[in-house]
Amino acid sequence: MAQDSTVARILRRLRREIADMRRAHDVMWENLTRLDPDPSPYLHWEPSATGWRLYGALPPPDRHGT
Repeated sequence: MAQDSTVARILRRLRREIADMRRAHDVMWENLTRLDPDPSPYLHWEPSATGWRLYGALPPPDRHGT
């Protein structure tokens, strides 16, 4: 019986942790959408576990010359 309650407590805590992670993920993506609603395949900001990171590469040079 004690083992059942231990397993149940572990599962409840795991469920809470996963729910917290999902909420944090949703908040990060909501902030990303406000920052850059249409991310470029070139340089764009994305949330990461440690904050915001710049991803991508520089756009190709303009070959037509302006």
